[in-house]
Parts: sequence; C-alpha cells; structure tokens
Amino acid sequence: VELANYLPPQYEHGVLGGTFDHLHSGHKLLLTMATLYCTTSLSIGLSSDDLLVNKQYPQFLQSYTLRYTLLMQFFTLITPHLHIEITPLIDVYGCSLKPHLNVLIVSQEPKVKENGLLVNKKRQQLNIPILDIIYINLTGGHNSDKTSSTTIRHQLDQQVKQAKEYINLHHHDIAIKDVNEEEYIFLYHVITQLIPSVCHTPQLQQQTAKNFLLHYNPLLHSTGENDL
Repeated sequence: VELANYLPPQYEHGVLGGTFDHLHSGHKLLLTMATLYCTTSLSIGLSSDDLLVNKQYPQFLQSYTLRYTLLMQFFTLITPHLHIEITPLIDVYGCSLKPHLNVLIVSQEPKVKENGLLVNKKRQQLNIPILDIIYINLTGGHNSDKTSSTTIRHQLDQQVKQAKEYINLHHHDIAIKDVNEEEYIFLYHVITQLIPSVCHTPQLQQQTAKNFLLHYNPLLHSTGENDL
C-alpha cells in the first residue's frame, strides 16, 4: 500500500476563519490540520475586535494584535515553509472570496459549518469556483466538553472573583489601584502560594503580603499583551 493513500488531499491555497482567543488545543488541531491540506498558502480571517462585542466575558478577550502575534508564532513553529496571510475578519466571508483559493477548512461546530455553506453560496453568486470544504472534529476538554475560549474566559472570571474576595477579606485595609482583572490572579498566587512557601509563620506571611501589596507596582509586572 502506498503512503500517498494515507495522506490528506492536497490543495495549493486554503482558507479558514476564527477568533482564536486564548489559543488552545482545539485551535492548534484545526490549524495544524489546515496546514496538512495546503501546499503553498493558507489565508486566515481573524475576527476583528469590533466583531467580538457580544462575546461572553469580554474583559478577558485578547486583542486582535495579540491574537495575530500568537498565531504567527504558532505557524512559524509548525510550518515555516507555508505562506501565511492573516487579515481582519469583519463579516462571515472575510478573505474567503478570493478567486485563487481551493479549499475551506472549518470545525464541526454547527454555526461554523453553516458559515462555510454561506461562503460557497456567495462564491456562486459572484461566479467564482466554489471551495472544497474540509470538516475538522472538535476536541474535548474537561467533562467531555469541547475545548472553548469561552470556557477559558469563564475560568479566568472565576479566578478573578476568588482573588478579589480573598484580598478584600484579608487585606481590606489596603487600597489597590491601577490593577487590571488578570493582575488580581497574579496577586492572589503570590499571597497564597509564593509567600507561604518562604514565610513559615502566619504572622510573617501576613506582614509580607501586606508589604507586597503596599509596594506593588503593576507596571513592573507585564501581563496580557506584553506577556508573550
């Protein structure tokens, strides 16, 4: 049996779209599979910030710039030979209407599959050859749910609430200023994990945590878009 019989069909130019917020294993599987189908180029429509205004837990959404950067880093790692073009996605179609494209790669998520059909319908209306559509299975996370950026943002939201409650309960006399949501998670980990690991009495832990919070400068701890 020839090896070629086990390889996916090959297309010169592929396209896919998505938000790719908090790049996770499901995203990476989709992107990796897409590169296996393409021999020359892969065009990606990356959801613009304006397109995400109705997403859940918007305070934890990564910016377009950060998502773009992380995608390019991932592609550089897995497929340096493939030409990658990432453009802002502002509607269902994005860059999928370019005539030279051959294949559209989508996940099995119902809404995404529906958008794939809309792309081909639009291409027909424009007298552009329709695309072959490749469907990639969703991956499971905890509790057999599909891996989801929304789940990740929900987890961050719960962690921030826990951190704020703890800090307000144990250090309510200290005013914490200019700290964003995710900084609270950092503060919480320092106070509940790092400090107890080096300070072995409750009194010393309390005083060290107080001093840390009093002198904490968020500008000295880069997170979010600078934490690449």
